[in-house]
Amino acid sequence: VRVATAGPTWRVRHIDLFQDNFAEDGTTTGTARADMAGDIMGPLNPTILPGDSAVVSVSDPDVGMGVGTNGKAAVFCYVRVDGPHGGLVSDSLIDDTRYTYIGTVPAGSHTWAKIQMDSSYTAGGSVVADKYNIDLNDNLFVPGDTIHFFFGAENAVGNPTYFSRKLDGQGDDFVTANRSEAGESPMEFTILPAGGWIRGGDILYVDHADDRDGPVQTFFDTAFDFLGIRDLVDRYDVLDPSSLGQNTLKSRVTNVSQQIISCYRKIIWNSGSQERGLIGDGSEFPLKSDDYSLLFSFLDQHADRPGLYLSGDNLAQEWLTLIGVSPGQLRSKYMNFNLVSGAHYLGAGEPLNPLLVGTPTGCFSDLFGPDSLIVFGGCPVMNHFDVLQATGFSSAELTNPASGAAYVLGQTTSNSAASTARVILSGFSYGFIRDPFPGPFPARVEHLRNILLWLQNVIDEPTGIPLVQLTNYLENNYPNPFNPTTTIRYGVKERARVTLKIYNVAGQLVNTLVDDVKEPAAAYTVTWDGNNDRGQQVASGVYFYKLATKNFVKTKKMVLLK
Repeated sequence: VRVATAGPTWRVRHIDLFQDNFAEDGTTTGTARADMAGDIMGPLNPTILPGDSAVVSVSDPDVGMGVGTNGKAAVFCYVRVDGPHGGLVSDSLIDDTRYTYIGTVPAGSHTWAKIQMDSSYTAGGSVVADKYNIDLNDNLFVPGDTIHFFFGAENAVGNPTYFSRKLDGQGDDFVTANRSEAGESPMEFTILPAGGWIRGGDILYVDHADDRDGPVQTFFDTAFDFLGIRDLVDRYDVLDPSSLGQNTLKSRVTNVSQQIISCYRKIIWNSGSQERGLIGDGSEFPLKSDDYSLLFSFLDQHADRPGLYLSGDNLAQEWLTLIGVSPGQLRSKYMNFNLVSGAHYLGAGEPLNPLLVGTPTGCFSDLFGPDSLIVFGGCPVMNHFDVLQATGFSSAELTNPASGAAYVLGQTTSNSAASTARVILSGFSYGFIRDPFPGPFPARVEHLRNILLWLQNVIDEPTGIPLVQLTNYLENNYPNPFNPTTTIRYGVKERARVTLKIYNVAGQLVNTLVDDVKEPAAAYTVTWDGNNDRGQQVASGVYFYKLATKNFVKTKKMVLLK
């Protein structure tokens, strides 16, 4: 699809953006650097050195870029802060004369600091065409601070465009000519431990899927909402994990005891359908960050019931191939397992979308019997679920009853701190859990609740109505491709007018499925039967469906086959 635009165009790598961080001095009170996600030392150097600025590429090949302050190109970063430095929009955000504080501007419902960015340079001092950077104050932000930001630029005739990401800064990229739209969905990075820990929470969620596999973060956030714990969970985002940028958790933690063990009792680690570099083993290939050693120390040295939930399509498969010491150490003591197959539908001969049921005495069973769920394989090329075998002290917790194949294992182990450590290993990503039948809340909510309870957290019953804050989201339609009907699921976080419209590849409106004021809800569903707004069947082909509501716009693609 080609769309006519006016204004600068953007090319931004997520690995070049600001990354979540911890205090440099290893405490929960010191300051943290505002660093790029990517490591600039290269894969052959054992040292991890993040770039000291965020970098974007922007240009206007038609009329050229506009001129901003001091004769520099009109490229800007807009910044605001929540947390201990909440409301900060002053020139103290920068500490380098390369960048110029312009002042404050409104964008959406907030006020933002507008900062002039600078050109990027080669090691020899030459300007890199169309590339610009921004560095924020490396001696300012403290644990609890969340720094929101987005970018803007103007061309030579004054036309602006703005760059950010959807889903609270963690979803798909988008470019808009409307500054308020970018300001309502900015990117962010957080200094940890953050608000969840400050409010008394003890869960750290490591999002190693980024925006891959659909809104995995939204699935977790919605489950946290149902369980009433969203404001008690801290999240560490691994930006662009498939690039192997050495920005996983251990790359930023300086003191595991002070910054992890003393703050969290549970770690949730989800790697989606990533195929390599899922948890670092410190061996440089694929990752220099030794995350397995961090996880081992967390389980082994924690004196108050530590728990770990690992999920990912290829996580167990890669685990067995790593050459570092720490993966074997963690497997030997805290999660004993073998791999039956790294591709469930091939090596193990399992169905593409297996129906899984909890073992009668396991963590997914209660007075009403074992829980069940469907793991959505969907595309046989992309989703390779790991089929596991329990060994040693582990046990099968979730299996395909027709074949006996195990997909989730659990293990309880006494640790070196005279406490009990528990680990759940899942052969599939949390984002691929689907409901086997309609219920008051998604199967993934009950699944996560049972895991947290088994990991020895106190969790209330799901209410069916999120207790904290709902999320705007738009899921992939199912089935896709489809004939004759397909179902679209979406959520609305506040009362607002909602439209859901179908467009063809020429951008012409085909049908309006929703145009109404909706109350906040975790899930709405609507079905499209392939008809246009006059009730006529449309031709086979690619169509786009667009959800728009207050401060949220999302478009996805579907295919009608006849």
